[in-house]
Amino acid sequence: INKKSNLDRSDHISLAGIRPVPRRISSTPERCLDAPKFNGESYVELLDWNRENVLVIALRDTVYAWNANDGVASRLISVSDGEYITSLAWMPDGKILAVGTDQGNIQLWDCTTLNLIRHIAGHTSRIGTLSWNTNTLASGSGDSFIHHRDIRTTSQSFSPMIGHTSEVGCISWCP
Repeated sequence: INKKSNLDRSDHISLAGIRPVPRRISSTPERCLDAPKFNGESYVELLDWNRENVLVIALRDTVYAWNANDGVASRLISVSDGEYITSLAWMPDGKILAVGTDQGNIQLWDCTTLNLIRHIAGHTSRIGTLSWNTNTLASGSGDSFIHHRDIRTTSQSFSPMIGHTSEVGCISWCP
């Protein structure tokens, strides 16, 4: 059905004459954080930012935190001797930090009290990626498995996802 428009050409707004205001993007960093011993290899996630504006970074066996609100950097936690950190992920509440290691272990840390809450085993190779969905932690590993764990239970049971034939390098939940 053809209906004639009530608008004539003078009612249309032309954007042809409007120029966007150019945006200035700095070519120099606002801040630089020193990160000695940073392991920049692929298939590891060594940085994570929480909703309280705290950035954590793993340097070998230690996690450091930088608070972007006040600029204070501090040593947060360290993992066991002989292990090094291969992934980090803040729980959505911004208080609990999941730490994956090269030995296939996961540690849950309360970053308010700096106490180790739980040690989780199950993978046979390094944990390359961690992702939270409320209380469910997904972990991907070099053993080609993805494990889902509900951390509200003390059980070590998990739901493995099989099908990958090589290392799981990244996982993410859709909010």
